[in-house]
Amino acid sequence: MPLAPPRAPRRSRRPGAALGVGPGVGPVVGVVVGVVVSGLLLGGLLPAGPGLAAAPSTASATAADRPAHASAEVRRAPRHSLEERIDRLPHVVGVSRRGPRVLDVRFRQPVDHTVRGGPTFVQRVVVTHRGVGRPTVVTTSGYSLPGPDPTEPTRLVDGNQVGFEHRFFGRSRPTDLSPESWRTYLTLEQAAADEHRIIASLRRLYPRPWLSTGVSKGGMAAVYHRRAYPDDVAGTIPYGAPDDVVDTDDAYSDFLDRVGTSAGCRDRLVALQRAVLVQREALAPRLADLGPTKILGGPDRALEFLATDLAFGFWAYRGQEACPTLPRDPAALSPRRLWAEVTDVSPPIAYVDPVLRTYAPYYVQAATQLGSPQLDESALADLLRHPGANTAAELVPRRLRPLALDPSAMPAVDAWVREEAERVLFVDGGVDPWHAEPFSCGDDPAAAAARACLTTVVPGGTHGAPIADLPDAERDRLVRTAGLATSSADLAPRGWAVAEDGPTPARLRGLAPARVLR
Repeated sequence: MPLAPPRAPRRSRRPGAALGVGPGVGPVVGVVVGVVVSGLLLGGLLPAGPGLAAAPSTASATAADRPAHASAEVRRAPRHSLEERIDRLPHVVGVSRRGPRVLDVRFRQPVDHTVRGGPTFVQRVVVTHRGVGRPTVVTTSGYSLPGPDPTEPTRLVDGNQVGFEHRFFGRSRPTDLSPESWRTYLTLEQAAADEHRIIASLRRLYPRPWLSTGVSKGGMAAVYHRRAYPDDVAGTIPYGAPDDVVDTDDAYSDFLDRVGTSAGCRDRLVALQRAVLVQREALAPRLADLGPTKILGGPDRALEFLATDLAFGFWAYRGQEACPTLPRDPAALSPRRLWAEVTDVSPPIAYVDPVLRTYAPYYVQAATQLGSPQLDESALADLLRHPGANTAAELVPRRLRPLALDPSAMPAVDAWVREEAERVLFVDGGVDPWHAEPFSCGDDPAAAAARACLTTVVPGGTHGAPIADLPDAERDRLVRTAGLATSSADLAPRGWAVAEDGPTPARLRGLAPARVLR
């Protein structure tokens, strides 16, 4: 039951969006334009004047384009290749070119940022270069190394992009520490310090203002970093980032009880879940055929995890528009047809050991600091053999157990967002269950607006719904007023290279369990 990156969600393109500053505020597109654009993006933090789209975009920006504090590396830029300039930066231990403007960079990071001279590991970073005179967007999926394709904020500012692999995911993990050490070193604080160290180093080459962003768990990571190092970036735009401040709260179950426009759709999902459990003897072997399920205690138990996650995954990644595709009478389906329907909603392979190991660092974080959804199983109670088992702590290899949640971690972040966060725009999908516990900019809309802390909800939007899903007129008004682009067409990539995204095997990409933040 996690939050994972790879599989691209099927996003709703339905028109309309409610934009709010704090709770209880209706559509305020003008406020978003005036506050987010001027406060978050322009406001003296990013170059003003004719707009960011008109800023220099070549690596050889003129001296007039560079701040007075630009480093020696930048001043010597014409003499050295991009690889050489990055290789000279602090903490960089390797650079290789992936494409004309895309570089793979390796950073040396302490396992524990509070201890000098301790163990280290190499963290992977991908840099997509647009020019030293442009702003830079830093992003992470919260998991393995993201690809070089531009995020939405990167396209808006036509800037450089720095994507990094979260500590202890993929290849960015210590080789000489036992997995048991994750409980000590896989923390919000250590991950935020990783990002700070990357920004501090690369800022010597890219001195213009920075923005941070991320989708899902990556959005959460952007918030945690911003709280720890508020001056590292000019603004932060998290997408689909939940705020699980009360881990025992039933907000997720309440949300699933009313989400969408039709009770009939919700009823079909419950019927599908029940059909899976009724036919478990026929379906569990199909799950076993996909791979070992020792972590979850065997295929029968793994099938229950799959069944209890189905409704959550459907609303997060398919949404209202997919309701007509649900079977009307799943109880009447053959095992083969039923398995096909289940696979269409949530890939069963997500519950086999190789995939669970890929996301084990997330489960450790969810069980120790992030929190995770607690779902109401009452509609399935008479069919469950392992009630209440689907928790983050049960999804990690046994050698990592037991795991205990720190109840103070999320409330501290929540309080900072409500009271202190500045120049932050939270973007959420209206039918995304992760939106059941959203970040809030506080109970005072005026105070939130003064801090340029805003929340945006895309009605009908699923997990990771983008700003581009706003109605055309409002979206165009936003980007034009910001001077970031001339029309919504400029949200499309411009001159970007495309490459594979990190080490996750192709057959595992996009196959995280339904409640993995992706």
